[in-house]
Amino acid sequence: MNEDLERRAYQVVADVLGVPISELDNESTPDSLISWTSINHLNLVTALEFEFGVEFSPEDTLEMLSVKLIIIILQDRISEQERSAQS
Repeated sequence: MNEDLERRAYQVVADVLGVPISELDNESTPDSLISWTSINHLNLVTALEFEFGVEFSPEDTLEMLSVKLIIIILQDRISEQERSAQS
């Protein structure tokens, strides 16, 4: 896993949800973080798109139910973007 990507993703999650990065782990979810509301989820998706220059599908947005899943989906979108750029 790309450590820079992971670090940046954690920072975005911490910033948007207003929690210290030390309180986050791969298993952090909307159920474990009171500030991870539906509105903040949308803010999080937008902030991640801006930070990484990617676009998420509605399905991606619905599947982002933990920090771990956010990172996996983010890696997939970045890989797709890189493959498209090489074509």
